[in-house]
Amino acid sequence: MHIMEGFLPGPWWQFWTVLAAVCVLAGMFALVRLVRNKPASLPLLGLAGAFVFILSSLKLPSIGSSSHPTGTGFGSILFGPAVCSVFCTIVLIFQALLLGHGGITTLGANIISMGVAGPLAACIIFKIGHLIRHEFGIRSFAVTVFFAAAAADLSTYVMTSLQLALAYPALEGGIPAAFLVYLGIFSITQVPLAVIEGIFIVLVMRFVISIRPEIFISLGLLSKKETEILISVSEPGHSPVSGKKWMTIGVIIVLLTAALAFSFAVFGPQPGSDDLIAETLIDLGNLPVFDPLGLISEEMHGWFFALQAGIGAAVLVFCLYLLKTRAGTGSSAKKPHTIFDEHILDDAAISSPLRHVSAWLKLIFCLSAIVIGVISPLPYLPLLIAGVMICAALLIAKVSPRLYASLLTIPLVFAGTGALVILFITGGGETLADFFRIGTLHVQITSDSLELAVLVLSRTFAGMCSLYFLTLTTPMTSLFTVLKKLRVPQAFIDLSMLIYRYIFVFIGEAIAIHNAQIMRGGYGTWKNYLTSFSMLASMLFIRTWEKGEAIFLSMDARCYDGCMALPDEEGNITPLSLTSVVVFIALILGLLFVEMTLI
Repeated sequence: MHIMEGFLPGPWWQFWTVLAAVCVLAGMFALVRLVRNKPASLPLLGLAGAFVFILSSLKLPSIGSSSHPTGTGFGSILFGPAVCSVFCTIVLIFQALLLGHGGITTLGANIISMGVAGPLAACIIFKIGHLIRHEFGIRSFAVTVFFAAAAADLSTYVMTSLQLALAYPALEGGIPAAFLVYLGIFSITQVPLAVIEGIFIVLVMRFVISIRPEIFISLGLLSKKETEILISVSEPGHSPVSGKKWMTIGVIIVLLTAALAFSFAVFGPQPGSDDLIAETLIDLGNLPVFDPLGLISEEMHGWFFALQAGIGAAVLVFCLYLLKTRAGTGSSAKKPHTIFDEHILDDAAISSPLRHVSAWLKLIFCLSAIVIGVISPLPYLPLLIAGVMICAALLIAKVSPRLYASLLTIPLVFAGTGALVILFITGGGETLADFFRIGTLHVQITSDSLELAVLVLSRTFAGMCSLYFLTLTTPMTSLFTVLKKLRVPQAFIDLSMLIYRYIFVFIGEAIAIHNAQIMRGGYGTWKNYLTSFSMLASMLFIRTWEKGEAIFLSMDARCYDGCMALPDEEGNITPLSLTSVVVFIALILGLLFVEMTLI
């Protein structure tokens, strides 16, 4: 599955990188279109990504050596190879950067083999099996899914063998002879694992269909009659789901999966099939062109495999919980809050359990975390601050995980873009990966640029998590009251309140125009999308100006005298809250001092 770093010479690694970039870009467009048109498929998307994370982290022993399943069979059957390539790209980048499995120069080739060739083979097998069977039944469906999932696994290694054969043809026999040699090394190990993966995907598919058959109908995979046949055979029980029970089971599954991945990585047979291929290439005189990044030591590989498996298991449990709890819910269910709700921040703050805790205490708590996180010279303390803030927001303040994730998406996208620029063009220190040079612009990854990019991203993450904790637990009126008690000029406070109000006017008008355009099919095609978006941007300023004039007229009608009144909100300071804030600030100050002494 992984061609190791440096074992693809030019121009092959450039060719596969460009081809993979095109496929992943198409996959992102397909993913956005799927989420927009069929939002009910989001839990299944999470499941598909979780399987790739979990199965590709398990270095399972097999005949001759060990290897990784791919986990792409489930997602490729449901959503096709384009969407599946996005999941695989995330996993392969994680493994290339932190585990030394694969590489940056070979990333494109690995995406093509694992994220395109394998899923494409699974889709073809599933479609053919669906067409040629004479009568639909549980056995025929299971056989079709089994062969499709096994084909996704095996085709990945077939494509990898072809990529190596093209780069390193044999002296006698050329590309066909080399292809058979590499395929022989992979097939001995991979065929048993493909069988196991196929059986596992069949069981999972049956279970998911039993609890949410309507999603498979909406995706066009099965007809209503076919899903009724599958459900009648399985006869699932739809018992009520307990949140505490799912949380307990989920923690156990995450820990067991992480422990299993750690055990296979540390105590499993060494080397794996990827290592055998690398040894074969070296024996033939093909030394690697680039050295692997080696960001972590080999002793840490087991822990990072456990981290990957734990992330996948957590997503798996959460998505299964969503599928189970939402089974049978109708359109009358309450719509969850999203970032597109006009007053979502105020609504979340007012309904927060920490609403009546002193705004002074929360302000000191969050500002201290932001300042110390920005000052920190290493990324570990900002990540700790971010983790504490996330836990406090989700567990203590009871913020919706979906809302919190939606709010973090936008700043993290901007921060991630900036971190990528820093990563590739900053320079300094030891060169880890050298890509290309255009004039004076040298695109490379160095040790200093990597450290700086991670530091900037971690500081941004800590700052945004701290800011969101304050925003989602404290209404803005309470913060304005704090400013008034700090003797801030009244004109500044009034201006801040007007600006804050105009933000929601702006958002409200944008939502109204956007909804009207959607109702008229304004975003059906890319051409309509661009036209509608440009019209929205041009009309938004005019509509917001008119709305603002209406607000001032209403204020004048209510005898506005140039001074806005604020409610007197004292808030409570309990011994527990005060102690928690003091201990936290003391802890991060101590850790900051330790980091300063280590630099």
